Amino acid sequence: NSRDQKNGYGSRSRSKEGRRDISPPKGSTLYLSNLPRRFEDADLQDLLSKFGTVTKLEVIKEPMTKECRGFAFCSFDTSAQAAVAKEELLQTQFAGRTLKVEFSKEAKATNQLQADTSATTALLLAEAEDLIEVIQEEDTHDQDLVQEAGEEITVERETDPEIETEIENVREAAETEIVIMIAVVETEIVIGTVTEMDIMIETEIAIEIEIVAAGTEIVIENVKEKERGKEKEKEIDIAETDLDLAQVEDVSEKACLCSKDLLRSLQTELDD
Repeated sequence: NSRDQKNGYGSRSRSKEGRRDISPPKGSTLYLSNLPRRFEDADLQDLLSKFGTVTKLEVIKEPMTKECRGFAFCSFDTSAQAAVAKEELLQTQFAGRTLKVEFSKEAKATNQLQADTSATTALLLAEAEDLIEVIQEEDTHDQDLVQEAGEEITVERETDPEIETEIENVREAAETEIVIMIAVVETEIVIGTVTEMDIMIETEIAIEIEIVAAGTEIVIENVKEKERGKEKEKEIDIAETDLDLAQVEDVSEKACLCSKDLLRSLQTELDD
């Protein structure tokens, strides 16, 4: 990343003409070990920057997994800053590990790094060669099987003429079965369609019957309502007739009383 290039690492692919190699002052480079596997350059920068100006740093990682191999290098601007960092970081706990810090012996560390890298590279190359050999053997084996199967089929066809007839019979039987399956499916579709139509017709008939029944009930209710109206009219007529009769009887009674009173009056006068 950009910070790695600023600190002097991560730029090894540049040509010698475009690279200015400035060696750090003697005694200003620290070697840190017993680091956790998940340890990045940024973690190292955060850990050491408080002790001075960090000019170079690098966490050594596995080529394949890109995980920390447990050690790293860091260079300060001065040897005094490196000494302070070494003193402060001794026996420091980081991610559950006790850090080990010492002044770097650059030649030894570089040789060890090159040796480790060469050993890792050789191991990877050996594994790759073994894998290529296994793949080639499997491919050859598969080709042999295909060739053997083709030869067996050819021999059987040549030695047994009935094989072609059997193959043709199997093909015809399969085609006939497919035709039968298609016919069955089409028949099921037709039956299903007819069934759905029958259901629709039955539903429509049932709806019409319900409509007719509802209309009939309405007509019957209307007739009953009319009859009830007529009965009420009759009751009213009877009541009015009774009232008229009562009134006539009352008038007749009053007339009789008047007649009696009049007769009494006449009789009295005649007596006098």
